[in-house]
Amino acid sequence: MKNVNDSTVNLARNPGAVVGSVQSQWFTRPADHKFESLEKLYAAVNDRRQRAYVEDVDANSFRLVHQKDAGFRVVTRVGDGKKVRTVEAMPTHYAFGQMCSLIGAPAGYFRDKLADKPDIVVAAVNHGMEQRESEGVKLMAVSPRTNAMDKLMAITSQTYGRIWDADVVAAAQKIIAGTKGRFYAPHDWGKQKRALFASDRDVFMFFIDGGSVVDGGGDRDQLNRGWFMWNSEVGSKTMGIACFLFRQVCGNFGIWGAQDVRVLKIRHTSGGPERFISDAIPALNDYVRMTAKPIETAVRKAKALELPSAEDDFQTWFMSGKNGAKFNAAEIRRAKEFADAEEGQHHTLWDMYNGFTAAARQMAFAEAKVDMEKRAGQLLEPLVA
Repeated sequence: MKNVNDSTVNLARNPGAVVGSVQSQWFTRPADHKFESLEKLYAAVNDRRQRAYVEDVDANSFRLVHQKDAGFRVVTRVGDGKKVRTVEAMPTHYAFGQMCSLIGAPAGYFRDKLADKPDIVVAAVNHGMEQRESEGVKLMAVSPRTNAMDKLMAITSQTYGRIWDADVVAAAQKIIAGTKGRFYAPHDWGKQKRALFASDRDVFMFFIDGGSVVDGGGDRDQLNRGWFMWNSEVGSKTMGIACFLFRQVCGNFGIWGAQDVRVLKIRHTSGGPERFISDAIPALNDYVRMTAKPIETAVRKAKALELPSAEDDFQTWFMSGKNGAKFNAAEIRRAKEFADAEEGQHHTLWDMYNGFTAAARQMAFAEAKVDMEKRAGQLLEPLVA
């Protein structure tokens, strides 16, 4: 991925940004946030966009009301002069939090400690709204397809630059189509859902190349390419993409051996939508078309780099940090054991790289695993052409 001013952050030394990302999506998302195809994901987020509307609102016009059978809803006025009208909408979990932030109130406290005292919540929120100064904000709501009430999705600043989830998914569709099936979203264990997720506050997609594109010359000397793409049209996170190399992805979307991680993030400022078009999409197109030659060269160099045969010199080579990463004696010993078991030897840098990554896979704690994989990845960095 090409560098794009200060928005591109090279996280090659922090593969943990990738390792747990999709897996956490899978474990924490409810079933209705998981999709079986990119087409169905797009249909869902585009349907929401088609029914969405955005209005300029004075922040202190918001009022919270509660009915026993209907729950909380937000009432506000939009328009001016003779065109003023009342909007009434049920806030999402996230929109309620945004409303509370306008008055500096703890949304979590209201939800947890005052869940059975809605009158107190209403009184506290409305008192805060009455006291605050006039300020223009943007309200985003979605009209229902039935006779249900509108849904309040977001309250953002006037300078908020909304990048619609539907546009992000549509861009992913075009990029995937351009690879003629080489890249796709992987399936879960049950082959029911893919690594495609969306809720009322965000969208997250994961794609892989479907075959080894980095070939180091042997059956085990291969890496795959993958990328994430995420967004939140309501402001819960930036728009971003992360591209990386990896060894394997399992059925719960755990990623093994992530390296060469590069991330581009675009904040939802006034220029965000334009930068999504000018920066993010070209960067992704460059990535899916890029050559794998520099990484292949690094793998081949690592396979040809013979390590010292004397045990003391061997230990010193990995403990000195001159190769870009430091390891202690116990870590080196463990990596040698895995290298011998999986590679049949521990004589080359490539053998030991695989030994360290294999040792990392057996670690019980995520932080320790990520740290080991990070340092293992650093072993190859000086060899990239």
